[in-house]
Amino acid sequence: MDDDILFDQILPEDHSILSDIMIRAFDEDTSLHTDADRGGPNGYDDGTLLELLIAKIGYKNFKIIYRGEIIGAYTFCIVQDNLYSLEMMFIDPILRGEHLGTRVWKEIEEQYTNVEKWITETPNYSIRNNLFYTMKCGFRVIEERVHNNGAKSILYEKVLQ
Repeated sequence: MDDDILFDQILPEDHSILSDIMIRAFDEDTSLHTDADRGGPNGYDDGTLLELLIAKIGYKNFKIIYRGEIIGAYTFCIVQDNLYSLEMMFIDPILRGEHLGTRVWKEIEEQYTNVEKWITETPNYSIRNNLFYTMKCGFRVIEERVHNNGAKSILYEKVLQ
């Protein structure tokens, strides 16, 4: 276990800092890969996405703490017995280059050893996220999706056992 990375339940007093980090993370990704300066899933920029995920029954929501500071969060749900869905993971972009995403993912896998398969989804335009999931975390593409609003995404899976 990585001693300087910890996970803990998201508390109401964490909402503001996590919302700010989420906005920076999604805006950076969007500006890197599109012509827009801002963008993300509905509610990412006003706190409602975070509130929705925290309120969903069966969802597990954790803040990521690095060297004593909150730097991001992740959310997952159990789809069925040993199939888990990583619904969201974000890390403050000011820490880019420290490979924290990879370290966090490895910690998540170590904590949930009963999981046989993980799935996750990310926008197709997000080249960095797509490379992160495939090259750093060992996921593979299983489906490309087009949503009702025209947005495109890629669904990934990682089979562990």
